[in-house]
Amino acid sequence: MALSLPNTPAVVDKTHTLNSPATKFEVALMEDSALHKKKGPNENRMITVFSVFDEVIPQLGVYGKVMKMVRDEAFEAIYSQEYTTSTHQTTKYSETTNKLQDKKSEEHMFIQRVPYFTLIHRIYDQRNEEADKLRDQMEKVKKRLQEKHKQLENATTVNTTLQAEIENLRDIIAKKNNSIHKLEDDIEGLQDNLEDLRDTTDLERKNLENNKELLEAELDDVKNEAAFLSQYKKGYDELHDSFVVRVANDRKKKKKKPMIATRRAHLLNNLSSAKKLEEQLLTVQNMTIEEFDTFLEEHKSGLECKVLKDNFNDSQFDDEEMELERMDKELQHKQEIFQNTIDSLNEELSMIRLHKESLEHQWEELESQYKHEEEGHKNKPPSSRMRPSSKDSLRPNVSSGMGSSRPGSQTESRAESKKDIDSVMSLGEEFDNMDPSSSEMDPFVPQETILSKYSSMIYTSTNHGKSFHELKDAKFCTSCGEKTVICPHKICGDKVMILPHNCTHLKLSRPKVRINVEVRDRLYAQLPKDSSDATKLSTKRLRGRMSVATPIKPMQSISDDVTPGLTEESPIIFREEKDTTVLGAAQEHQVNSFLQLWDDYKKRTTMTRDVPRPLEMRRVLSLIGQFYSHLLWQDEYALDEEQVISFRNSFYNFLLDRYILQDVVYLVAHDFITAILEFSTMNKTLQTFAHMLVGNLDAAVFRYLLLIADFIDKVEWREVADFRAFASALYPFLTEDELEQLSLGYTSFSENKISKSLVVEYFMYVVLKYREPRFQDCEAKLLQHPGREPGTMNDKEFSEALDAIAPLANEKLRSRLFREAEAMYSDKGRVSVMRLSQITAYLLLQQVAPLLRQNLSQKIEHSRLRPTSEMSLATSSMTFESRVVEDSFDILTLSSLRNLAKNVARRTTVRSMRRIENDLATSIPILREEDEELDFAIAADEYDDEDDDDEEEEMDK
Repeated sequence: MALSLPNTPAVVDKTHTLNSPATKFEVALMEDSALHKKKGPNENRMITVFSVFDEVIPQLGVYGKVMKMVRDEAFEAIYSQEYTTSTHQTTKYSETTNKLQDKKSEEHMFIQRVPYFTLIHRIYDQRNEEADKLRDQMEKVKKRLQEKHKQLENATTVNTTLQAEIENLRDIIAKKNNSIHKLEDDIEGLQDNLEDLRDTTDLERKNLENNKELLEAELDDVKNEAAFLSQYKKGYDELHDSFVVRVANDRKKKKKKPMIATRRAHLLNNLSSAKKLEEQLLTVQNMTIEEFDTFLEEHKSGLECKVLKDNFNDSQFDDEEMELERMDKELQHKQEIFQNTIDSLNEELSMIRLHKESLEHQWEELESQYKHEEEGHKNKPPSSRMRPSSKDSLRPNVSSGMGSSRPGSQTESRAESKKDIDSVMSLGEEFDNMDPSSSEMDPFVPQETILSKYSSMIYTSTNHGKSFHELKDAKFCTSCGEKTVICPHKICGDKVMILPHNCTHLKLSRPKVRINVEVRDRLYAQLPKDSSDATKLSTKRLRGRMSVATPIKPMQSISDDVTPGLTEESPIIFREEKDTTVLGAAQEHQVNSFLQLWDDYKKRTTMTRDVPRPLEMRRVLSLIGQFYSHLLWQDEYALDEEQVISFRNSFYNFLLDRYILQDVVYLVAHDFITAILEFSTMNKTLQTFAHMLVGNLDAAVFRYLLLIADFIDKVEWREVADFRAFASALYPFLTEDELEQLSLGYTSFSENKISKSLVVEYFMYVVLKYREPRFQDCEAKLLQHPGREPGTMNDKEFSEALDAIAPLANEKLRSRLFREAEAMYSDKGRVSVMRLSQITAYLLLQQVAPLLRQNLSQKIEHSRLRPTSEMSLATSSMTFESRVVEDSFDILTLSSLRNLAKNVARRTTVRSMRRIENDLATSIPILREEDEELDFAIAADEYDDEDDDDEEEEMDK
């Protein structure tokens, strides 16, 4: 390898020589040209050139020094100060033969300075690479700029649309403000007229009062004079009647009778027609509501069976959206028809009721005229009473039960007049009234309801007061209305009671005093209206016997009012069976009567239900299920700022969302409450819902029971013994004795049968009895974290206690459930620990729910592999078919109701999107017109600019 320094020529191979030096240099240059065919300067060629310089310059003689300087200047001009390694190929020649010795070339490596043209090429290549990169970046920037431009155009379009909507809304606001100002002016004018009318009315009233006082004074004078002269007229009338026979008066009376009877019959006929027409309209209204309800149930069934996809990219998503839109359009159409029909019926009903009130007012005037004439007839002397008067034909031949309205009470007079109308219209009907002097009113018969305050029921506890059970010696007393152990109605001597083993606590509770209000009012109405001692004694007897004088009717406590809005045709049943009577520990918590639903109904509205609509149990259960799904959706997706209302108010809001009109809501609520009271003794779901409505149970109970029903639905029930394995998985904290007691309780409840509905009903039964193990366990844990007031907690105290019991509980759901309980049962922002224990139990069960769903079926299958004898195996195989029973109703589960709530919410979203699209569709034509006007103005401006340019060019020319 040869090395060359900056000012020394590169070493050239001299293995061959040519005869002529010029030929040798020409051959070397031609070899480089052959090797490097690319035009332009080349590093190897420059090496050859400078090697030629180095060999030629020493032979130039005088010109050598000059050519050396030229060579050095050329070298400095061509080569830079940067160095690099380079190679040079040579081929060896034979000096003797002047031929190539070897066809292979040799490479010589050496260090040399880099030529400027090489650096320039490198700079060009680098710049080209950078230019390519910049071109790629520029293309990307252009694409982004185009996208941004599109977004800007879209945003401009949306902004223009919104500005147009804003302008429209501003116009609407301006119009509304103008109408408000006009209405305010009208109101001021009407108020001025009202003040004027009040002034004139007060003046006329004062004048009429003065005239009334003068007339009353004159009337008193005339009465005194008539009373003074009546004693003289009495003898004259008796003497005159002895000699005069009034045949002409009888003829006149007979002539006047048909006229008065025709007027009376006409009035009664009009009243009867108005009533019948009102009943027909109410019946049509009920049919309309029933048809709408039927459609809603079909719509709900269609949504309930669908399992919709959440993925927008799914192929079925668009088909589901179209199906939901079709169903929602059909629903919206039905809702509009229903609303219009109900509005029309309400208008007709208001007109009919106004007409009926007018007829009743005419009837009242006629009755007052009859009674005034009767009083005048009574004030006449006996001689004149015996003579028939021409006005006696006005008095109707009706019973005295019609009566008159009490003074000072317009409402009661209207009610009594209505009762009088009914009695007149139903002449000939007889009512079975109780005779207060009959033998049934014997006060010494030992069926005294009031003596129940001396009765008591005994309960025993074997777990230190956590739960109580009734004593086996208890028997049902018809007078007390409940089971009792100690009762004055039972005649017995000494009684020895055997307490159960390991008894730790005893509890004595008195039964409630129940009085039949209907019978009490009927018996009080039959008492003579005097203040004698006999009347007082009969009143005392009535109070002691009124609850057993007639067959048992709907009962309520003494403090309860009459149920609002009910007629004699309204079915009310509020007699619970023996197994639903509040016993033991449940009596301390389930203190509210179902009749409180009517009290709440009366506070919300004054409407009456003259023609009730009976509901089937399946319809009532469907309504409850839809309401539960509505609350479950709110638990998950309601906003934090949204106000949380009570369970009862949520139910009325749900009915308003369903039936749209407020009047229909109260009508449906009346029918629903009636059905609840009727079917609560037949179905545990309805009974549990009723207890939550009246406040005996917290709203978290239905969520807890739905979650348990979800577990029950996952299990394939084959035998009664499966319940024990299910309970052991659901309540891992129970001991063997407690599990055995719970299993025996189910066996007794289900009569040794098994099904999903029976298991669900048993858990409801346990909750109603307040024997639910998790509720009691959570209550004991909460009591270990006492608050400021014993037995109650506020939101902060409950949050701290729950963090200690269940640290992973959902805080949003906990806060919502607490606020819901606070709105229903709050006492200055505090809720009882008993209700909070139900919330805590639901939150705890929700935490372990995923694990239970995975392991529940395995645990039950594992329990079925227990060792059995041949006899027991044969017995179980024989009775297997008889133990499993079919479910009459599908049980409500958490999963099915959540799916229903999800589909309903998606349907609501589809309607909202359709409404937005319709709004945009109405606003787009307006925007198009504005765009066309703007384009036309721009084109006109451009045309004017072109004309100006042409004129300027002509001027320049």
